[in-house]
Amino acid sequence: MASPLPRTQRMKLRDKLKIFLLIVVVYSIVVVSTITIKLKVGDSPSNHQDAPITTVGYRGEKIASEDPFSLTNAFGNNERPYLVVCIKIDDALLPISPYFTLVRLFDDFGDIPPWNATVLLQNEDNLCANHPYVVESKARRDRASFLAQSDIPADMKGQWKHGVHWPDAATDTMSLRVIHNRPAIIGVRGEVFWRNSYKSCEEYDFVVDRQKEVPGDGCFTIHFVQGASGGAWREIRKRERKDVLGLNETTNVYEKQVAHPNKPVDDVHYDNFCSLLIRFDSNNLVDMFKDKNYDIDAIVRHMFFRQLSEYKPCQRVKECPGTYGVSFKCMVGYKFHITMDNSLVDGYVSEKVFNGALGGGIPIYFGATDVGSYVNIKSIIHCDVSREVIEEMRSFYPRKGKPRRFAFEFNKANGLWPADEELLNWADGYLRSHLEPCVKRVIELDTNDTAFREVLDEPFITDHGIMSGEYPLRGVASAYNLLRKWEGSGGAIAKSSFVQED
Repeated sequence: MASPLPRTQRMKLRDKLKIFLLIVVVYSIVVVSTITIKLKVGDSPSNHQDAPITTVGYRGEKIASEDPFSLTNAFGNNERPYLVVCIKIDDALLPISPYFTLVRLFDDFGDIPPWNATVLLQNEDNLCANHPYVVESKARRDRASFLAQSDIPADMKGQWKHGVHWPDAATDTMSLRVIHNRPAIIGVRGEVFWRNSYKSCEEYDFVVDRQKEVPGDGCFTIHFVQGASGGAWREIRKRERKDVLGLNETTNVYEKQVAHPNKPVDDVHYDNFCSLLIRFDSNNLVDMFKDKNYDIDAIVRHMFFRQLSEYKPCQRVKECPGTYGVSFKCMVGYKFHITMDNSLVDGYVSEKVFNGALGGGIPIYFGATDVGSYVNIKSIIHCDVSREVIEEMRSFYPRKGKPRRFAFEFNKANGLWPADEELLNWADGYLRSHLEPCVKRVIELDTNDTAFREVLDEPFITDHGIMSGEYPLRGVASAYNLLRKWEGSGGAIAKSSFVQED
């Protein structure tokens, strides 16, 4: 009979056995979890065409724990919808992001939103184009059925509803495909002067655009107010800097729910008259067009600066840090703020006038003719320049790729570009008479404290949905539901119950 092992050896053997059993258990959990994930994200184990991909990773982050407007149910199910992005979420989608579970794509293995859930995928051509989740999503879209012209409710065609344009022309609907067990693919469009480089709707279900004049050809166009995006962006920056106003604080100031931190309380005393925030030196104004490829519309704010300064000197404020986050602080102490946009385009309302509303004075605006649809027109001075005049000026600086050249006569001794004074003198001939009423309005308010105070006391925002993301989320939900409900209705589409009359 063999002698028993010493006690120390028996203990070492037991420890090794425990380690072996622990490894077996961990391995079993990993295998079972992988199988569970595969079954969870797929449509069904037997559906080979829509088989799930298994090499996709993500990081999920709850942006908000509650839906303040109960809009998640608008997408037709009880679960929180997903918003899938590559590296970061685009500014355009920030206002609606609190209603979604944000999913960022990474290379590490992990779960993904189930294919039959409500998912919006932000398509970024140069970042995650080759990611398996993006590739599979595009493939599923290519396999999906087209909608016919008759599938769009007749009373919606060609209309903007809650910030979403519903296609009209027969050719438009050819790019609309059924959303079934796949995400809705979204493309983002930014500056209007980059329009020539944007892709068509053939690859998208929605395009997100900061203007409303030219909807996407063949897909739903989601309009976003860029200035409102700044509020959501500030909420992110607030985590890094205590001096940044978050979304709620900004909204409360705009709506006059709290006292404005930068407006005088009892009088209308200001240290300075008028500000214009600039990135380009006033002695090199033409560089603005060389470097940024702006439309000629961008000259309006500089012409107005010149014209108003004939009454009382305005000040150019240079090297002001940031845009959304802290640039409004450079306006504090000024009675008026020249916050004119780069282009005269409907729906194109940038952060400039929104920053002006935080600066504590009265914003002076040029840009979108429909600016009053998004901000309280009584709280600003709107310089309404004739579109015909702007179009004629554009003919001397047509939109095309760089380099662009001015077509009016100037001294060629300076090279291929006019001198700043030549450019302003040329613009003066077109704009002076159209800007004169705006100049007179500024003078009227500057010399009448009572009238100035009435404008200053107006709330900047009167439609809460602009800052909350309710605009355009209501339209996104109704359009999304139309594309998804089609699959289960035998081709017959009823008008979405979620669509409300304006």
